[in-house]
Amino acid sequence: MRQALDKDELQEIEEEEIKRALGENSNIVQCPCGNYMEVSRGVIDFNARDDKGQVMSPEACDNMARNRVRCRECDTTLCMSCHERPYHLGMTCK
Repeated sequence: MRQALDKDELQEIEEEEIKRALGENSNIVQCPCGNYMEVSRGVIDFNARDDKGQVMSPEACDNMARNRVRCRECDTTLCMSCHERPYHLGMTCK
């Protein structure tokens, strides 16, 4: 089958397979740079502060522990839940 498909067609099939796998595994997120990361919940730090130095709400701290991701390839931070980038420090997705 590989011989019957050109390079672009093979790449398209591979991308569709990756998207299908991502849909089945909610612990994997893709950074805009193309890097894929497996995410695990962090420890909730109820003393965490936002970028203005204010103590974050308990809901925002929980959201950060569950959804904040930093790409090791490009150092971008993003939200695994709403895909906001940079990550919405001090706020929930709502």
